[in-house]
Amino acid sequence: MQNVFRTPSPSSRLFAAVMLFYSIVFQLSAQNVSCSVANKVYVAPGQQGQARVLLNNWEKRREVKRVSYTLTIGGVTGEEHVLELEKPLTYNDAATLTVDVPPAARPGVDDFMVTIVRVDGEPNRNSFPMSSSKRYTLTRPVWRKAVVEDLTGMWCPNCPPGIASLEHLNRVAADRYIGLAAHDGDALGTGDYYEVFRLFPGRPKIVLNGSHNVSPYFGNSGTEEQPFGLLADVQKASGAQTTVQLKVQAAWSADRKSVDVRSATVYRCPVAKNKYRLAYVLTADSLKHPSFVQFNNAAGDPRWKNSVPEMQVFYTGGSDMRGLAYNDVVVSAAGVRYGIAGSLPEQMQLDTLYEHSHRFGNLGQTKPYRYVKQNRNLHVVALLIDPDTREIVNAERCAVGEQLQPFTVDPAPVPDVQQIVLPDSLKPQIDSVFTLRPQVLPLEAKSRLVWEVADTSVVSMEAAGQFRALRSGETIITVRADNAHAVVARCVVRVLGPTAIERPNKGMSVRRDGAFLVVAGAPAGQRVVVYDLSGRPKAIARTRGELLRLRVGTSPMWLVVVGNRRFNVVD
Repeated sequence: MQNVFRTPSPSSRLFAAVMLFYSIVFQLSAQNVSCSVANKVYVAPGQQGQARVLLNNWEKRREVKRVSYTLTIGGVTGEEHVLELEKPLTYNDAATLTVDVPPAARPGVDDFMVTIVRVDGEPNRNSFPMSSSKRYTLTRPVWRKAVVEDLTGMWCPNCPPGIASLEHLNRVAADRYIGLAAHDGDALGTGDYYEVFRLFPGRPKIVLNGSHNVSPYFGNSGTEEQPFGLLADVQKASGAQTTVQLKVQAAWSADRKSVDVRSATVYRCPVAKNKYRLAYVLTADSLKHPSFVQFNNAAGDPRWKNSVPEMQVFYTGGSDMRGLAYNDVVVSAAGVRYGIAGSLPEQMQLDTLYEHSHRFGNLGQTKPYRYVKQNRNLHVVALLIDPDTREIVNAERCAVGEQLQPFTVDPAPVPDVQQIVLPDSLKPQIDSVFTLRPQVLPLEAKSRLVWEVADTSVVSMEAAGQFRALRSGETIITVRADNAHAVVARCVVRVLGPTAIERPNKGMSVRRDGAFLVVAGAPAGQRVVVYDLSGRPKAIARTRGELLRLRVGTSPMWLVVVGNRRFNVVD
């Protein structure tokens, strides 16, 4: 019989290589979660910013139940954190992880990075396990207000959902939202919005924060269970912070034919060059006239049967609705497309107030103003606009009053702790309670102090600044200021073992009874520690009554500590 050896064909070699490749890939992809940071983080001293991190599972064969992540700032990676997901993350599914981001030591902009290091306890082998974003450290918190612009018209039968949206937000979110109803081509129309109308053609249009076109009523977040998604969009936008604080006030002119406006803009994070501009909008509420007719396609439409009360008005109304009062109507506006050129300087110092003035004149010549009764229900909205994108960075609203007032000056900020003074070392006795009283400098500085004990088997913390010596040994107590500078101080604590013999209190006795030590007459709850001749603890207990018996074995002498009293027991 002849043995025949065949050389593997190129195709068979290719097949083997492919199978080997896939076997390796499948092994490496067993833990395969990518991440992406979805937002910039704005944070002020005393706060924790929040980064929203999107997680994706790319492994078809496994669900993900737990991830571990680290946060890296300034090249320093913090400790690993473990998060149990609310529900298992399946293939190609996404989940959101919230990561706390602390402020920097001083105001400014820097980068941070989140890394998914483990998936269900095993190393994450995804090619892109990390994602980075910007951190803006502010001098003070600055909460952003959401701006919702409703580009509408009475002639537009599909516009009632937008009208109802603003009315509902006025009722449930007035403290974190500003509504602007710009009418196009009707009795309340304003030419000052012409460029914005061109930017967003077609009616209705709902514009969130100047540049985001969202669906009327439903917004970006509407669901079958909660169809009014615009509220969730507003909550998300207004829950964020921004770098620039904006204030505004308005008053009638002496002849009551114009409205004078004054704004104040303050950067709470340093910038090399300011690019934002100011814009102003004069609005009116309760505009009503017998000639107003709102066309309405929502009448009887089953989609709106279970809508919010403000939309029910249109659902139960007719196709031609009269007698409506229109609110948040744009009467006049300036700079709403690109901002007013030169309204803010390019160089703006940190925490410095920059004022700007504007006048809404010739109000009698504007179409909507003719329906304003007795100059009431007028407001001014100041907008801070990015001229490149029309993103509204921040906004503020005020009623038109009788007189402008000086803007309030920021109170002097409470300084951060610059130094903490503790004694260099301390030598407490075993079972003694001692207190460390740090001196904080400067004296007017305020901060929460965080205490840490390096070895809690030597010293335990009873309360903030109060400690108990547990056994002989050495450890370090650290106190840290919980503010941007995070200064620390340390004290080396050397706990001394019993070295001297004290006479017991009258009524308390410690004696040998064979292999037992008997403690009599001690108050209940006293800590009892028995040491051998080398100072090592051999037994620990607490008194529970008049008599305590401890099995200690045989030894010529024992050192016994009851509370703060020491006894020498000789056989």
